[in-house]
This record gives sequence, C-alpha cells and structure tokens, in this order.
Amino acid sequence: MKVFNKEYSKKEVKTFLKNALFIIIGSFLVEFGTAVFIVPANICNGGMSGIAVILDNTIPGYQGYVDVTVIILTFFFLLISFLFVGIKFSLSTIICSIFSPLFLVIIYRVPAFHVISDSVLNYGGDIGPLLCALFGGLLVGSGLALSFSFGGSTGGIDVIIMLIKKYFKNASVSITSFALDGSIILAYAIVLGTVIKKPDYMVLTLINILSALVSALAVEIIYGSRSKNIVCEIVSLKTRAINNYIQKDLKRGSTLISVKGGWNGKERTLIRVVISNNEYNEFYEKVKSIDPKAFVTFTVTRHVYGFGFRFQDNDLSILDKLKNRKNSKNIEVLQGNESSEN
Repeated sequence: MKVFNKEYSKKEVKTFLKNALFIIIGSFLVEFGTAVFIVPANICNGGMSGIAVILDNTIPGYQGYVDVTVIILTFFFLLISFLFVGIKFSLSTIICSIFSPLFLVIIYRVPAFHVISDSVLNYGGDIGPLLCALFGGLLVGSGLALSFSFGGSTGGIDVIIMLIKKYFKNASVSITSFALDGSIILAYAIVLGTVIKKPDYMVLTLINILSALVSALAVEIIYGSRSKNIVCEIVSLKTRAINNYIQKDLKRGSTLISVKGGWNGKERTLIRVVISNNEYNEFYEKVKSIDPKAFVTFTVTRHVYGFGFRFQDNDLSILDKLKNRKNSKNIEVLQGNESSEN
C-alpha cells in the first residue's frame, strides 16, 4: 500500500490499524470515565475536562456544555501544537483529538449513560461523589495508559507541557504536568469557595485530588512500568537490512559489534540500538518481518541522554519549518551574490 509516496507492507498496515484500535479504545475509556463519573459529580481532576467543569460552574447560562468546551479546547491546542510544538508530536495526537471529543459528546448527551451516574450519585451522602472520583479516575488513567502504550497522545494540556519543555530544556515533564493539573484543581477550589460558596468545598477539593491521584497511579501501574527506553541487541544473518531500517526509517543510531558464537564459533555481527518505548511495537514487528529467525533481546533502561533522546529532537513545528526555509533561501541568496562578485 502506498501512502504519501511511501510504500507500506501489509504487516505495517496491520500494525498501524492494531495500534489505532487500542488508542481508540483508550480514548473511549477516558471519555466514559469523564462523562459518566467525573463530570456528573462536578469533579475536577485536571486536564481539559477540569477546565470545562470550572467554566460550567462559573459562567452564568453556560451550564451543560462541558463537551462543547472540550471540543473547542481540543482543536485549539491541536492548532497550537502544529504551529509551535512539532509536527511529529501533533500527528500522534490526531486519533485521540478526533475520537475523544466524539465519544464525550455521545456519552455525555445520550440519556442511557446517565442511569449509571444517577444511581451512583443518589446512593447517599458523600459516598456517591467519592465512588465517582475513584472509578472515574481509574477509567481515565487506564484509558490514558492504553493510548500511551500504543503510541497515542491525548494532546490537550499535554501540548502546553511539551511547549514548555521545548523552550525550557531542563523542565521536567512530570513536574510540569503536576503543576498544571494542580493549578486547575486549585482554581476549582477557589471557585467552589468564593464563587459558588459551597460550605463543604474543602471536602470536594480533597475528592478532586484523590481522583487525580488514582488516575496518575493507574497510568504509572499500566504504562509507567514499560515507559522507559529500551536497549535492543540483534544477531541476524540479515544485518545490513535491519541496520538500514534502523538508520533510514527509524532514524536511530546503531553500534555494530563483532561477536563469536559460543557453541559453533561462527563470526557474527551484533547490532545494538536504543529505542523509545513508543517505538517498540514498530521495531519488533519490522525486525521479525525482515528476519523471523533473528535473535533479539530487549533490556529496559531507566535513563538515556544524547541526540534523539532529548525532547523534540528531529521534530519541527510548522513555524520552525517556515523559519528554516526562509533561512535556506537567505543563504542561497548570499551564496549567489558571492558567486556573482567572484
């Protein structure tokens, strides 16, 4: 199959479709948890849904439009991502950016789904909101982890995180994410205490924090254990083909090491390469398709520093590309002037 003048094998297409399917399932879990548990209980655990809940409780006459707010924010952040962050990162958010708002609208607007949230919230006292916080956070975190595991990204607030990381190289992604979500939860606490003037706003704030913690814990358990970089070592009779794929398609550096078999004493070449976790599925399928008999080991490593493992290496935004094109034209003009003078 040929897409944008690039040829893809059937296995590559199947891998893409499989990854897309799991990203879509992850998006559904996120929005199911949001629309059935988080929003009906007026819980704010950060992210775009948190901003939408704040606006829903603050702007007079704007109640009941959480899904509309999320749609506007989703495509606004997607535009910002393409312009300022990077095209590669932005493309990884496309599937979630399309399906997440769609699922949210369907689940939020279809009355059949309200039966679940109504039965939980009407259970009595603070037990209902607490259960919504726990199960909503669990579903949101599980959905996010599933999407991350198959190369997807939710976009949204992540765009701000990546934008900060792009211009402030030493900024920690985890700390920035915690600060942004914490700021949203804090803003909601202020709204509850000063605008809505709920007497139990501190209890509700603690429930919001608990929901955010459950969500983060689910991401860490499901995805965090496999989110490190991976050292791959390959011994194959098709070394050149595998190494070409690593260099040209995967755009990773590799090390070729001469080794000798311990049993038969034959000389072989071992390929060593470090890949990110998001590249694992593609790498595994590709090496297997090139040489089904290849001997491959994968070792998880906690930290890698160097070109290709710093944020946004090789990823340019639309404005970056336009700037580079302008600089290239200026260089060509200067070279042309120098040539004419000589």
